Amino acid sequence: MKISLKSQGKKGFFAGTDQVLNLAVFMLLLIGIVLVYAATRDWFAANGLDPEYYLKRQIVNVIIGIALAYGTTLVDYRLLRAYTPFLWGFGVLGLIAVLIPGLGSTVNGARSWISFPGGLQFQPAELAKISIIVGMALILSERMAGEARPSDRQVLQALGVAALPII
Repeated sequence: MKISLKSQGKKGFFAGTDQVLNLAVFMLLLIGIVLVYAATRDWFAANGLDPEYYLKRQIVNVIIGIALAYGTTLVDYRLLRAYTPFLWGFGVLGLIAVLIPGLGSTVNGARSWISFPGGLQFQPAELAKISIIVGMALILSERMAGEARPSDRQVLQALGVAALPII
């Protein structure tokens, strides 16, 4: 959500960003951290475990999320456009990979995770969601000169991009 603030002479980490949006995101992150702690602390304390385990884990996840969000602001959208088909392909391959015995792992009865050494787990459906959104946006944003809306063909292509990973 970059906006031009060069004329105002603002510099720094948040220069050129929507301050209201930044505040809203920060508040939601803070509320999420508090709610995770409130929901898990009593059970962990009652069972003799570290009551701050999920709090610490949530804070680490928030920091990673902020770093990734900032990293996306550094990526030129034309580069993202160029790699969208590959991103979509990796999303679909990830959905297929969880079905391969030994590669996909079952968590809470769902075989939808890939486990990595060190206890890290990845759910390819999350990448697939992003790749579907970016893929549909790519197709629907390409218009011929003078067209105000996407054509019926483009809408059907975008629906195909969304439908294939679902199947």
